[in-house]
Amino acid sequence: MKFGDIVRKAFDKRTKGDYHDWVEFNKTEVEEIFKEMKLFIHKMNKIIYT
Repeated sequence: MKFGDIVRKAFDKRTKGDYHDWVEFNKTEVEEIFKEMKLFIHKMNKIIYT
């Protein structure tokens, strides 16, 4: 998955959580997004600090 897709998906979920009346996220979905975001953060740290 491209990093742009990871950020877009996370942003969409965040927006739903912030602005919709009722939102549910299942554990599998959250674990997948968390794994993707850790990968994204690791890549950004590599770019910034190397």
